[in-house]
Amino acid sequence: MQRRPGANAVHAYSWITALTLALGASAITTVRAETPEDIQAILLRATIVTCRLEESLKFYTEVLGQRVIQQRDFSAEIGQTFIEVSDRGSMRLVILEGRGEYSGGPIMGGRIALLAAVDDPESSACRESTNRPQRLGHHGDLILPFRVRGIHEIARRAREGGHRIAFGPAASPMGLSENMLMWDPNGVLLELFEQHVKPLRDPLPGAIETLPPR
Repeated sequence: MQRRPGANAVHAYSWITALTLALGASAITTVRAETPEDIQAILLRATIVTCRLEESLKFYTEVLGQRVIQQRDFSAEIGQTFIEVSDRGSMRLVILEGRGEYSGGPIMGGRIALLAAVDDPESSACRESTNRPQRLGHHGDLILPFRVRGIHEIARRAREGGHRIAFGPAASPMGLSENMLMWDPNGVLLELFEQHVKPLRDPLPGAIETLPPR
């Protein structure tokens, strides 16, 4: 049964909001973010509702190289403020940093938050995240962009882990980047791209030259 949010739920909502803002402010102070690139790495880019928390954590940490920077459990009463969860369930919030380290190098991207319905497989949140992979490619589906280093290494780990790759890695028409589209365990489409200082090859005929004059 869905409850109206009480004082505890309001407090939790304020805590999550304050935590997100504090994390961003702390990162700005620490790294002195002065460029759009720095700011992009700090912002909370998306919140993904999932019932596949362990699988999602393994994907984002072992395949994409992110790291967990915050996690907290909430009761059913508080969880019902954010997602549909029954009285017997609970909610877990996990925030991942988009600058984790792995053997292929660092990954760049905004922070990702996972909201997980725990011990409640019948919740609508679970049904939605479970059914999402069955309707991939529909217009309006969320696409999360990441700039990475070692895109072929990421692709290798993804294939070894049984994750679906829709496209790539392949060079862009200008040869300034390589791109790949793949899905996370929740059916969320990710766009990965690796930038290169010099073109990988000559631009294709008709491509617009965007490099500054030397």
